[in-house]
Amino acid sequence: MYPQAEEMFKKGIEINPNNECAYRLLELLHQLRGRHKEAELYLKRAEFVTDYCNKITRRNYQRLKEIVLKRRIKLVCATYPICSLKVLKLMFDTPEGITFVDNEMVFREALKNAKY
Repeated sequence: MYPQAEEMFKKGIEINPNNECAYRLLELLHQLRGRHKEAELYLKRAEFVTDYCNKITRRNYQRLKEIVLKRRIKLVCATYPICSLKVLKLMFDTPEGITFVDNEMVFREALKNAKY
């Protein structure tokens, strides 16, 4: 039901052009269908939305870092499935004191043999 799913995600974007989730799901949908160039376009749009429109999440990550490091606890941050490590690192002014775990390629590889 790829065409119906694509239509629904596009309607979601019409309602909210900053709907990062819809862009990421469209990217995944196109990857699964072998439409890699189209998938790349949706990935870039999702990253743009994340980079410039996700100020609340960024502020929360900054606050989390401040609290955790003040308590001398090691902060470990992992990416969401199929999300870029670059996007996660942009959530912080400085990456010092943070260990980053990159899940993007692990999930992309898994999706070649399994459903999301």
